[in-house]
Amino acid sequence: MYKLTMYNIIAKLKYVGKSKPLCLTNGVVYNCYGFEGGMLRILDDEEDMTDGVPGYLYSPRKPLEYGRFEVIEDYSNGLITRVINGY
Repeated sequence: MYKLTMYNIIAKLKYVGKSKPLCLTNGVVYNCYGFEGGMLRILDDEEDMTDGVPGYLYSPRKPLEYGRFEVIEDYSNGLITRVINGY
């Protein structure tokens, strides 16, 4: 069992687009744990938490070839909403 010590959920994002196995599934809400180097840290379908670091980094505007994220909840004072919407 892994313990999250330095990562907190900063947003809940719904993926809308073509599903990709072990990555993102259309219509599923994912937890976002950070915004690093212009990318979103998402705990995706693989649920990998190697070394206590949750998930993988995805582009905020085009996470997979044919998809996008929709903000369900934003706990980052609007940062994630602004990043995803491009303003």
